[in-house]
Amino acid sequence: MKVKVLSKKQARRLQFRNDKLLETSRNAYATAVRHYFRYLVDHKLTDDFDIESIRAWISGFRNSNTFNTYLQGIKSFYYKQFEHKSAVQRLKMRESFESIRRIKTVKAKVYKLDYLPQSDINKLAAKTTERISCIINALFWTGCRISELINIRLSDCHFQDAVLIKIIGKGNKERYVHLPLSEYKRIIRVFKPKEYLFENKNGSKFNRSHLSKEIKRQAQQRCRLDVHAHTLRHSKAMYLKKKGMSADMIARALGHSDVTTTLSYYLHGTPGAKEQGIPREKNG
Repeated sequence: MKVKVLSKKQARRLQFRNDKLLETSRNAYATAVRHYFRYLVDHKLTDDFDIESIRAWISGFRNSNTFNTYLQGIKSFYYKQFEHKSAVQRLKMRESFESIRRIKTVKAKVYKLDYLPQSDINKLAAKTTERISCIINALFWTGCRISELINIRLSDCHFQDAVLIKIIGKGNKERYVHLPLSEYKRIIRVFKPKEYLFENKNGSKFNRSHLSKEIKRQAQQRCRLDVHAHTLRHSKAMYLKKKGMSADMIARALGHSDVTTTLSYYLHGTPGAKEQGIPREKNG
């Protein structure tokens, strides 16, 4: 193929080895060829298929995703270009590409935590969307199960210095939890609820499973933490413990009928380590 600067329109007409590429892949491959041909023109190179030129060009990309995508795009382009050439030429082309190794992509480590100290709850909430941020803070301050949280009605909320919320827990047991008034006002501003305290944008009640997955997804993608809704309940238990509250009182706050559940599953564990980007709290 003649070496020249390709326009975006020309690049979109290029053919690749796989003619059933997804649009996003096709666009990325076309961009790779455009960049490569621009490199050839800038360096006054006339031979479009020269493995050393390809190697020199692609070595300028340090990001592993860009490097690997562009390498795959160039390979796919030349595989198509060589379709009608001799078997010997096709073999030589394939062997040439084998000399360029893909960059190994290292997945960002996701850190699993038993609980988060309050300072880290604040950091997590600050990095998520405003709606999820409200839910994270509410789960922490109330210590509710997510199934309890999504069933809170506006009529369950009573006002004192903080907002006192009636919760119907497991076995239809009733208890009251506290939510700071500032958090309640923020929830009202963000969600504009009609019946339930937390509602979807269409006014319907949240689905527990979908909401749990969204909390987990945002924590992983935005903070590299394996945090789920129940982590926040554990976090509230540890917060109350550090405030000096007895295990019996914590059990009542969480809606546990047996304090051994609280002692066995909630009042233990370690917070995020320093290398996770969230400083470890000192024990005590």
